[in-house]
Order: sequence, then C-alpha cells, then structure tokens
Amino acid sequence: MRSRRLKPVMEFALVGAAVAFVLGFYYWTIAANNGFDNWKETDYFRLMVRGWMKGQLHMDITPNPALLALPDPYDPTQNGGVKLGDASLYQGRYYVYFGPAPAAILLLPYRLITGSELPMGAGVFVFASIAFLAAVGLFLAIRRRYFPTSMVLMAPLGVLALGFGTHLLALAQRPMIWELPIAAGIAFTMLALVGCYRAMHGRHPGWWMALAGLSLGLAVGSRPTCLFAAPLLLAPIWLAWRDGAARGAWWRQALAAAIPLGLCGLALAGYNYARFHSPFEFGQSYQLSGAYEGKLTHFALRFLPHNLYVYFFQPFGWTWELPFAQAQAVEVGMPADGYMGTEEVGGIAVSFPFVWFGLALPLAWRRREAGERRRLVAVLWCIAGYAVPVTLLILSYFSTCARYQADFAVAVGLLAVSGMLGLERWTQLRVSAPVGEPGGETPSPVPRRRRWPDLPAWVANAATLACAVTVAMGIMLGFDYHARTWQLNEPLAWQAMDRGTHMALARIASRLGLVEGPRVLKVRWQARPVGTIEPFWRPADARAREEILVRHTGDQLIQFGYARGDRPVEWGRDLRWERNHTHTVELQLPSLYSRPNRWASELMRRWEFRERTAVAVWFSGGRALGLVTTPWPGGIQGGGAVAKEFSGEVRRVSQRIIRQDEVAPVGLADPHAPRGGTLRTQLILPHRLAATGEPLFATGVHYESSIVYVRPVDGGVQFLFHNYAHNPTESQVVPWMRAPYEVEIELPCCEAGARFGERGTGNIVLRVNGREVLRTVDVAYGFYPTEENYGKNPFGTTCASEFRGWMLDTRWSAAETLVTSTLD
Repeated sequence: MRSRRLKPVMEFALVGAAVAFVLGFYYWTIAANNGFDNWKETDYFRLMVRGWMKGQLHMDITPNPALLALPDPYDPTQNGGVKLGDASLYQGRYYVYFGPAPAAILLLPYRLITGSELPMGAGVFVFASIAFLAAVGLFLAIRRRYFPTSMVLMAPLGVLALGFGTHLLALAQRPMIWELPIAAGIAFTMLALVGCYRAMHGRHPGWWMALAGLSLGLAVGSRPTCLFAAPLLLAPIWLAWRDGAARGAWWRQALAAAIPLGLCGLALAGYNYARFHSPFEFGQSYQLSGAYEGKLTHFALRFLPHNLYVYFFQPFGWTWELPFAQAQAVEVGMPADGYMGTEEVGGIAVSFPFVWFGLALPLAWRRREAGERRRLVAVLWCIAGYAVPVTLLILSYFSTCARYQADFAVAVGLLAVSGMLGLERWTQLRVSAPVGEPGGETPSPVPRRRRWPDLPAWVANAATLACAVTVAMGIMLGFDYHARTWQLNEPLAWQAMDRGTHMALARIASRLGLVEGPRVLKVRWQARPVGTIEPFWRPADARAREEILVRHTGDQLIQFGYARGDRPVEWGRDLRWERNHTHTVELQLPSLYSRPNRWASELMRRWEFRERTAVAVWFSGGRALGLVTTPWPGGIQGGGAVAKEFSGEVRRVSQRIIRQDEVAPVGLADPHAPRGGTLRTQLILPHRLAATGEPLFATGVHYESSIVYVRPVDGGVQFLFHNYAHNPTESQVVPWMRAPYEVEIELPCCEAGARFGERGTGNIVLRVNGREVLRTVDVAYGFYPTEENYGKNPFGTTCASEFRGWMLDTRWSAAETLVTSTLD
C-alpha cells in the first residue's frame, strides 16, 4: 500500500523536474543568444506594435529613400544595402509578412499593461514554453487515461523527448523575427489539440471546441501554414457523431469550432486587405529577401522527395569540437527547377531515435473495449490531423531549414511517445494475460513454453536509451543550428565549455589508452657527488635522439637538462629535493608520441603540434624546464622509460594529457614590461593551420574587434587584418617554412605611451622577416591596457579561437626603448 501511495508522488517529482529542466534550458539558451536584449530595428514585431500604437498598420520605420528611388526595389540585385531584410515593402511602407496574432495576443497587451516593450526573444520563450507544456499535458493525459499501468519512468522520459526532440530548441537558439511566429503558431495549434481532447473527454464539449477553433484561428493568424492543421477539428466531431446522444449533437460541436475559426479568418482577411488590398496576401509577394519573392514558386510537389529525405533522414556529422554533432547541408540531389537550397539540417529520424516509436502506434489501440478504442483512435487521429497535412505542406516548400521542422516535429513527437506507451502496454499484455483469456493470446493446442517475462523491461530500457540519445542530440544540434549563434554571442563562455568538454574527452581517451601524453613519475632521490650527471629518461625509439638528464649541483640540489643529438644540453633551474620524500616528476617530450590513433586523431588535433614540439619537466608541481624544439619524423615509435643508470628509486609511472601551459604560454616574454609601439614575435606555425585562420593579435570588444591572423593558402600562408563586419585586408602570400618567422605588427591603437589602447585610425603594417607584406589605412579598435590578446581570439568571429603554434620572444618596441635608455 505504501508503494502505491509513493508512486504518484515519485511520478509528480520526476515529471516536475523534467519540465523544469526543459524550460530552464530554453530560457538559458535564449538568454545566451541575447534573446532578451533590445534588438532595435531588427525586432520587426516591436516596430509593428509601435505602428499600431500610432494608429497605423505598417511598421514604425521609414524606408530608405534610395530604396524607393530604385527602378525595381524588389530586385535583390538592386536593393542590397538599402533594404530592411525580409520586411515587406508596399506603397512606400514596411510591413511584417507574418501574421499579427503574436503581437496582438502578447506583445501589444504587455505594452499596454506595463508601458514597456517585450523583446521578441521573450515572446519566443513564452510561446515555445506554451507549445511544450501543451504537448506534455496531452501526453500525460493520454497516458493517465489510456495507459494506467505504464511505468513511472515513462512519464519523465516522454517529457524530455518532447522537450529536446521536437526542434523547439532550434527556435530558442536564434529567437528572432522568423522564430516568433513559428513558435506562436505551434503554441496555438497545440492549444487547439488540448481543446479537442477536452471536448472528447470532458464536460461542455461545445465550449472546448470553441476554444479549439479560436486557438486554431490564432495559429493561422501567427503562421498561415497552420491552416493546414484544420483536420484536427474533425476527430471530435466524428466521435460525437458516432456516440450520438452520449456526446451531444455533432453539428453543435462543428458549429462551435467553425464560428471562432471563421471570425479569425475574416479578421485576418480584413487585416490583409487593409495592408495589401488583397484578403489572401500576407506580404510574402512584397518581401525583400535575397531572392525575388514575387517571381518564385514557393510550394510544389516536386520538392517533396528531397525535403522528405532532408527533414527525416539527412545524417549529421561528427566533430571533436563543441557541440560535437554538426548538422549538414545537402549539396547534391536537390531539385533544380525553382529550388532555393538547403540549410544545415539534421533529419529527425536519425537525430532523435524516440521518433521510431511512432511505428508502434497501432499497438496503442489493440485489444481494447470498443468505446475506449474509438476514443483513443479519435485522439490519435486528431494529432495526426495536425501532423500529416502540415508535414506534407512543409515538405513541399522550396527550401529546408531547421526552424521549419518545428512546424510538424511537435505533433510527430506526440505520436511517437504515444507509440512508446502502446508498445509498453502490448508487452505487459503478453506477459500478464493468460492464454485464452480476454487480452491474452489466441488459444492454441500446443502450450507456449516461453513467456518472455522481461519484455516490459526491454521496452523500458529501449525507451530510456532512445530518450537519452534524443536529449543529447537535441542539445548538441540546438547549439549547432543557425551557424552556432551562441558561439558568436557568448564566445568566452563557448570557448570555456569547449575547452572543458574537450579536456574531459581527452582524459577518457587517455584512460582507454587511445591517446599518448606526458609521463608522471613518483621518484625518491639519492645523494650523488656534486657535478654528477646521470641519464633520467630515454625514448623507446633510438632514432629519437633525445633524453632528459639530471645534474647534481649541490647538497640535495639538482637540475634537469634536455639533450638532443649533438646540441649542447639545455639546463633548467636549481631544484631542492627532500630525503625520504617521494617527489612528482612530469615529463613532456616529442619522442613520447607515435602517429595518433585513427579514432582519436581529430580529438588531439588542437594539441598535436605542441605535443611534438614542446619539452617540459615539472618537479613537485613547478616547471623546472621548458623549451620549444623541432618535431621528430612521424614514423618513430613513441614512448620511453627511465634510464637504467638512474640512481634514484622510481616507484610509479603513469600518464596524463598535455597541459595548456606545458611550456610557457603564448604571450609576452615579459608581461610586466612597457607596452606599445611595434609588436615583434618569432612565429612557429603548426603543420596544419585551421582553414579559417588562427589569431596572432586581437584588440577591441565583442562586435567591435580588430584581429591580425594567419591562414593557409596555396603556395604558403597569408597574414590578414580584419575589423568586425568589414572585409579583411590580405597580405602577399608568404612561403611556408619550418624555421621561425620574424613578424612585426604595427596598429594605430597600440602607440607607445599614454595612448596605448586608444582607438585610432592610421597605418596598419605587417612585416615578415624584415619584408613589408601588408600596409593599409584603417581603424584599429581600442581596448583596456593589459587586455589585448596574444594568440587568442575571444570574440568568436573571423578565425579560430587560438593559435596552435608558438609565439616566441614576443615583446613591444616600447620595452626595448626603455632598456636602451636605461643602459645609456
């Protein structure tokens, strides 16, 4: 009895936690993408509400006179730079080509009540949350009424799948003018489903059908494509017709739904006529996009096969960079006639495995009493009346986009979790129902010998795995969609998370023996005569002619040295060891590494060059030796061992991954010296530069940055200077070489003295090995002194986030001037 009482409490707690997690993640995602900020003239719905407040239907913004003066302002070859992108231009005024319902229901009342304007990102959060909560409410209601024996675990699993496997996160990832009406359309359509469900199961079905009709009308007023979800209204009417007097006159329910839906349609037609002199024109014909919208075929059946593949089966790619899963664009097989193209999309059938439970949907109504089966079928057909026609419409559109998937994915997700419950119930029946009894198997003259008692557990395990993968994929693809906007909006947070997850994966790979790394030794020392030099570590491959030596320089004093070939030994600083104490010695050598494991080669790519060129010794947590050398050929056998001649006692040898500061980090040789003037550095480039380039020096702030970087090109490398939102200035092609480049950088924001860090306009000069390779006049953005960036790009734009080679002996000419004047 006690377990029965605890079951609903546990279920409520788990469901509540799952709902809170989903909504919290939506909120965080929108906040991380600046969704709650003031987007000014890019928030068209805010401009529309301002226009309404002034008694006009057009947006509160005046078109550029240069746009109105064009021979054809709708021609994208003419209106570049003077148009308001994706706004509708009609008779010299700007309109929003989406429906007005989101503004009328949420944004305008908020303005009237509070006196302030609600950001469009907040609107996306409200409507996406309503859509999610309505879907969850329907799922739980169906489960409670038709699947009462379902395990507690199924409830939170379904909630999480509906939260992360329906592409609502794609709307939260970029909460802008396109996502707001989509979120509102889904929310109102889901509320229409709730109304239909209540009409089929609750009191006052007429009122609930009226709510369903009104909600669907508002959905059409948000996104006109929602009109194709109208078949969802037929299921309750059919059920009322079948049940007769038990459910009231079917025609009353039909009329209750049709009246508010028709009134919304009339209001919308009047609104369109007042704007564009046509009741059926929403403004797309006058839309100023990257194409000539008025001359395009937006919907055609010939687009359907291609879009079906993209939206359901387009595979995603794997990468070792956050967020690891990468949506891809289809480059081949697209319809040639009038098709606009495919954005990066991950098919829901390959991204969200819980969707496949939809195939088990017919099991949901098997072996039920006729009346119960009829009601459940009506509920599921109601959801399908939304999912199927809207899906077919979106599949017929002339392009694909992740946000369009959300139009139908929520309804598809509802059908999938219902199929999951149906499969669970079917396995329970097979286990519990005796042969020949109602709900059991058909009598057979041969008794069945095997009962499969673990079937429900198998279904629970499969549901757990499918929903866990769905949640993980939903989060990863949510981060990835729309060109990883979070990476651009919050670059420092993104880079911190990227480093953290990458390090965690590298540690796992290291424990599995898939990657190599520095050695960690536990050592006890023995006193030796002063001046004694003994070998400490030798490589496994004799072709790698390097070793670590130990020199005893005094009583309990030692130095570590690095010997390579015939070069003189390079010695580190004096270190004191303690008697009867075990010291930790960590060794980083190029000879430790073989060719990377094929599985983990991309995982270690960001450190590979430094692994093979860095020499470091750490003693009891402090760096005892650090230098940069040249890598050994890739064919050597990595590894090594403590030299047999070593006099101390080595108690344990283990392995770790390379540290970020293994050798002195990229930056100033003397961080305390005066800054300003010419920045000079010795540059050793990695063997494989990132294709987008790697940063050398960056100044400014987010969205107002200046970056000097280097990228690979045919014939060598190229140095570039780039200001955010401008075209970069390119240098001459510089031949690639293994030896260090002598690089000098001059920027007008880096003048020596009190003006160091002030924004300035002047000569941008780059010299490589004494030869000037780039000169231009431009602005260089200012920064707070000591917050310039050496070998790092904290802005998330232009190029990679870090330089993976070496910047050696980096110093400012102001420091050299000070030294010279002091010596004089």
